[in-house]
Amino acid sequence: MAVPTKGPELGGYDYDFIISVPEDWICLVCHLAMKDPVQIVGCGHRLCNICMESLFRRPSPSCPADRQPLSRDKIFPDAACHRKILDLSVKCSYFRCSWAGELRDVEKHQSSCSFKVVNCPNVGCKEKLTKQELTIHVTFECSWRIIKCEYCTTSFVQNQKQIHLATCTKFPVQCTNKCGVRDIPREMLGNHTRYDCPKTLVQCEYNSLGCDAVFPRSSTTFHSKSQVEHHLTLALRGLESTQHQVRALANLVKEQSQQIKRLEQMTEKYAPYVWKITGFQAVYDRAVTEEQETILSEPFYLFKNGYKLRIKMMPNGGCADPKVHKDFKGKYLSVYIKVIPGEYDSILSWPVTEKIRITMIDQVTCQSDRVNVSKVVDFQKTNWTRLVREEDVGYGFVDFVHQNVLQTRSYLKNDKIFIMVSKS
Repeated sequence: MAVPTKGPELGGYDYDFIISVPEDWICLVCHLAMKDPVQIVGCGHRLCNICMESLFRRPSPSCPADRQPLSRDKIFPDAACHRKILDLSVKCSYFRCSWAGELRDVEKHQSSCSFKVVNCPNVGCKEKLTKQELTIHVTFECSWRIIKCEYCTTSFVQNQKQIHLATCTKFPVQCTNKCGVRDIPREMLGNHTRYDCPKTLVQCEYNSLGCDAVFPRSSTTFHSKSQVEHHLTLALRGLESTQHQVRALANLVKEQSQQIKRLEQMTEKYAPYVWKITGFQAVYDRAVTEEQETILSEPFYLFKNGYKLRIKMMPNGGCADPKVHKDFKGKYLSVYIKVIPGEYDSILSWPVTEKIRITMIDQVTCQSDRVNVSKVVDFQKTNWTRLVREEDVGYGFVDFVHQNVLQTRSYLKNDKIFIMVSKS
């Protein structure tokens, strides 16, 4: 297929003119009909404006006709000549196009000419064809056109059709047992052979009771009728076995109930306390701005009739000692245990003798992969006497967890953290 001739980047109009272009309208440089002609004062010679610029790029520009030196001051646009050249009639450059018209209209015509050669717009196609051939090619012929599967409506490139049909879940196939059923959607083939196909081998419904017969599904009724006595014998044996299992299960339930009761008693005595802090980012921001540097959990007991406790947290780090507070603020999350006045203080020993474990829980889904942060508070190393009021003091760790560590793993997840306190 012919490709239209294009004018050079530097030069005049390279078209097929209906009549010969007068010699005075031919550029002295590119020898084509002049584009944007200019005239040299004095000698009167004309040339394309672009071609004139190419002459001025030479060391000593001169008129190509008489070699007289050129000066920009003595060159002017020749509008009259330009208008006459545009009045000339030319033919369309595209092969098989019969259009002819004035030079000034040729570019507008060729931009929409049905014989213009264009690339196929389908990604992957390298075909070049005329505009009038494009619609049919893109719609019906191009192997790179996008089509939809007639079975599942998935879109794909036409030349990949066979590959798609080989895996299409809706493509109709025949039963692999050759039962005669056709046009089964591929995704339903498993259900057909598993539940419907008369040639699928199935086990007797009394298999769990001991009947090991295997036969095509179509023979199910025959087998059931011919083996009534055998199946009845198996059912009686199964009933006897079930009775023994029920008695054993009843004993097992009784034992497990007793174990659960014992576990509940232990849990009541030593259940850990878990503090969930939601909206942690807002809590942390208030600590940074010193709007609220400390947050407290609700009071709790770790075991029955024990010490009443509370968790004190400083999300941005710190403690009561001003010097230490300055060194740790902004670097750590600090956690302390407060022993506060409780209901059973009059019967408890003082100072506190317990060891208490503080744990920040790693919220990763798989428990076996968790790496919790855990530290033990030993109250025997303190001199706390019996409390008479809830003071803002606590014993724990100013460096419980570094702020950088807090952002790793899943200690902080969905804007919440969990602190667990248990007896160590």
